[in-house]
Amino acid sequence: MRVSRVAAILSALLVGLCIAAGPLNVTISESSIRINGVELRSGPQGASGRYISLGAAKKVLGQPQDTYVAGLGVRVYAWRDAGIHAQRGFRGLDKGKIFKLQPGSLTPTTSMKTSIRVSSMATSN
Repeated sequence: MRVSRVAAILSALLVGLCIAAGPLNVTISESSIRINGVELRSGPQGASGRYISLGAAKKVLGQPQDTYVAGLGVRVYAWRDAGIHAQRGFRGLDKGKIFKLQPGSLTPTTSMKTSIRVSSMATSN
């Protein structure tokens, strides 16, 4: 009984350090990415809109649980419990800019609930 209580407390503390408490509500549209109401596309202006701000991501998700290099010129920041990965370029045109966010790229753990909604703009010809 005591061991399970200690494990539960440690799990809660570890999740709290890495992820904002409570479920995540992710909304994605052509020009906006919001997690729990925080706009992530507040970085530098790019050709097709604003880049993603790592600071804004950390504000809502906490410190990444993992960072690693993936391919040529790409560093990935991973919030594994939430199933969210962000890719930052470190050479070429994308140097220093987060150009890709992958919500739901991994299955969130049972301790996190992630709701993802993708908004599309209807166009008529």
